[in-house]
Amino acid sequence: MRALLARNLIDTALSVGTLVAAAHFGLHEAATSRILYGLLWFLLYAAWLQRIVGFAWRAMGAIYLRSALLALLTITPALWAIHSWRSEDTLGFSGLAVAGTLSGMVWLLGIIVLRHPAREDLIGMALHIVGPMRRRLAATGSHG
Repeated sequence: MRALLARNLIDTALSVGTLVAAAHFGLHEAATSRILYGLLWFLLYAAWLQRIVGFAWRAMGAIYLRSALLALLTITPALWAIHSWRSEDTLGFSGLAVAGTLSGMVWLLGIIVLRHPAREDLIGMALHIVGPMRRRLAATGSHG
């Protein structure tokens, strides 16, 4: 428990520290600091978690590769929106809504096509929501 608490304290300091340090240079740099923080988070927790859980590094690498590909696919509509369709200055709310909707659709499709591990969780959650709705609809239909 002490090891977890120590890592959590270090984690919090790294998160806030990288964000505050980068924010002095601008908004884009603050956003970019989250990538550095993610790398530091991985270095802080990965080996420790592997010792506890015993996951295979190769399997974890495959998951991280799928996640990286998924992230690249997901940002593609937003990049298209500000580089080919409109600019950052003229995107507006409607353009943001279009780019966000397209990014969400690409993300969902990417989860399925890349066979990302989150796919099973998403299917399970959807079935958990849809199952009771279907039973209610079936019960309502049988009374009519």
